[in-house]
Amino acid sequence: MHSAVVFTRPIKFTIPCKVCGVVGHLNDDCPYMIRVPNNVTEVGKGYEIVTFRGKRHAESMVLSPPDLADAQDWDAADVG
Repeated sequence: MHSAVVFTRPIKFTIPCKVCGVVGHLNDDCPYMIRVPNNVTEVGKGYEIVTFRGKRHAESMVLSPPDLADAQDWDAADVG
């Protein structure tokens, strides 16, 4: 039988969030993922500010390698 892991003290965050740059929470728990304040114009690399139904929030951008981006430009008629 496996025993549960018990933490004796709270986990300290020492790395800044990739979305907002603040130390103290994980990227997935960033408040910017729910709502970005009006005075904020930029978020971290790999994220963008999106407005949906009048509310602004940060969303992860899907980055594709350059060779895949070029491959999307092919024409179906060119394929054998």
